[in-house]
Amino acid sequence: MTFLLALAACVEPGTPDLSDWTEGYEADDVVVEDPARFQLNASDDLGYPMRLGTVDDMELNCGLEVEGTVEGYEEVNCRIDQSELDLYGSGMSFDLYIPTGTCEYVVYQHPQFEVWEVGTGPTEVSFSFNSDGTFYDEVNSINGVPYCQYDYSWADQYAPNCCTGTYQITATVEQDDGTSLSSTSPALGWGGLESDCYDGAAFWNPEASFAVNGFPLATIVPLYGAEFTKRFEWDALSTDYFSNMVLASYYDPNDHDGMAPEGLMADYSYTHHTFECYDHAEELLARITLDVREWNEQSEYLDSGDPDTTGTEPVTGLPIDDRDDWATGTPGTGTWIQFGL
Repeated sequence: MTFLLALAACVEPGTPDLSDWTEGYEADDVVVEDPARFQLNASDDLGYPMRLGTVDDMELNCGLEVEGTVEGYEEVNCRIDQSELDLYGSGMSFDLYIPTGTCEYVVYQHPQFEVWEVGTGPTEVSFSFNSDGTFYDEVNSINGVPYCQYDYSWADQYAPNCCTGTYQITATVEQDDGTSLSSTSPALGWGGLESDCYDGAAFWNPEASFAVNGFPLATIVPLYGAEFTKRFEWDALSTDYFSNMVLASYYDPNDHDGMAPEGLMADYSYTHHTFECYDHAEELLARITLDVREWNEQSEYLDSGDPDTTGTEPVTGLPIDDRDDWATGTPGTGTWIQFGL
C-alpha cells in the first residue's frame, strides 16, 4: 500500500520544518523498552496511570522489528487504556522510538472524525413570489433563501455549514396583470467547508499543521536511517469539550449495530493513530496503529475488568459513565455527535 493510498481517506501529507526536531526529545527523555524495535511506549513521568500494549495482549510491548524490505512488512495494532477523568482532566501522552537503521522516513497521522454530517445539497432551488413579496411554490427554499438540510447554521448560529455542491435558483415573479416572468441563476455554491464539520486528536494536536482546506496534514520526517525519538502530548479536554471522544478513539462495533460509528465512516475520517516506516521509494516497511480506550471506573481499570460499566455512583448519585465515548456519544447507527462533543 503506497503512502498516497494510505492517506486517501485524509488529505495530502505535509512536511514540517525539521531543523530542530530533536530538541526536547533526546533519547534519555523517552521510554525505550527494547532498543532494537520500532515502538510506542507509555510515558513514565505522567503522574497518572495508563497502559500501552498490543490489542491482543496489553502486557506485550507495542513494537516490532523492521526487516527492511517490502516482503518483510509487518504491523502491530496497539491500544492505550486510561481512566476517563485522567483523559478528560489531564490529556494524553506517549513516546515513539525508532532505532538506528530502521526507517528512511517515518510518517504519522492522528485520528479525525465527522462531528456533523456532511452532505451534498440539492441542485435546484425554485420559488415564486407575488408583487407584494409573498413567496409560494418553494422548493429547497424558505422565503426565497436557498435551504440545505446540511447547513446547520439555520437552526443554530454556532453550528457549521456542512452543505457542499452547487445549485441554480429559478425565480418566478407573478405580475399585477396576471402574467409571470422567470429567470435562472448561474451555478452557485452551497458554501459548506467540510473541515468545519470534523474534529479529533488530529485537530486537538498542539503541533498540528493545516492544509488550505482546513484539514490537518500528515507529518513526514526524513530519518535516512537515523535514530528517532519523540513524545506526543495532548492537553486536557476539559478546557474545550464535554466528552472524551476527541481522544478516546476506541469503539466496539456491537455498540453500533456491528459497524463503525457514522462519524468514523465519513470520507475524511481517520480511525487510528498510525506510525509508518518507509524506504526511499515510499514503500511501506512497517506500521503501528494505536487506539485509545477510556475506562469508567478506577477499580475496573486496576483489575483490567470492564471499561464500560454503567449505573450510578453511590456518593453523588451521578452516572458511573461520566464522559461520553463512542458507545454513549453516538449509539447505534445514523447518529452524529454535533453539540455533544
